[in-house]
Amino acid sequence: MSSTLIALAAVCAANPFRVAACAPTSTDIRRQAVAVATALSVAAVGLLAVLSEAILDWLNVSGSSSRIAAGAAVLVVGTRDLFIQPPSPEPALQGWRAGIVPMGFPVILTPALAILAISAGSERGAGTAVGMIGAAILVVAVIAVGNIRGTYWRTATVGSAGVVFGTLLLLNGVTAI
Repeated sequence: MSSTLIALAAVCAANPFRVAACAPTSTDIRRQAVAVATALSVAAVGLLAVLSEAILDWLNVSGSSSRIAAGAAVLVVGTRDLFIQPPSPEPALQGWRAGIVPMGFPVILTPALAILAISAGSERGAGTAVGMIGAAILVVAVIAVGNIRGTYWRTATVGSAGVVFGTLLLLNGVTAI
């Protein structure tokens, strides 16, 4: 699994326009919420990447099977983004706490991103996985902080890329068996 594929799949799993759609409208609160969501997501990705070997051993799953699972999860999230409208900012926690729910979880830290962190951590090592996926989360944060509206078409465009990258991850796992 290439580093570029991991990073691109991570951006698609944490669709920046889906995040922007559920971000608070006030610029100051939006910045605070995105900062909280970014920190929370990178910390969770780091923990999952560090524990990836133990998690896969506990579940008795091979590295290639985890790649297949990560690819399938990114594929499903991309498909969802193609057909389902982005979430609205309400209901959410108020102020910067919106960075916890809904931005941090479940919008940035999707199950697909969590599985991708586990798979990348077991294959590339925790530091490399956190670096690649953390950089992708920062790209998502920069787009979400900007006043770019999270429209259906923008979300669907990233979702279609998620379908492609999820399929590539899935095929990469299948060929590694």
